[in-house]
Amino acid sequence: MDYVRTMEDKDIDKCIIQIAEGDITSLKRLYDEFRIPVYKFALSILKSHEAAEDVSQETFVRIQIGAPKFQARGNSRAWIFSIVRNLAISQLRF
Repeated sequence: MDYVRTMEDKDIDKCIIQIAEGDITSLKRLYDEFRIPVYKFALSILKSHEAAEDVSQETFVRIQIGAPKFQARGNSRAWIFSIVRNLAISQLRF
């Protein structure tokens, strides 16, 4: 089954703001929305299922940690996927 976007950018921004406020339900909602595309993106870079799983999980930890500093500027998806990309590149260096 192909990934289908269900959240709009403003909803993603709202989730991240709520995560910054400690709302775990919003983190779960974001996870449910992005777990597959985050994994697929990590896999496309790393070519390893195990490494892609590790990066995927770490991405959501980083989202939770970084949420208080997040500033909604219109492309929250790019922010999420830049986290994935940076973690994957770091993983390749080891």
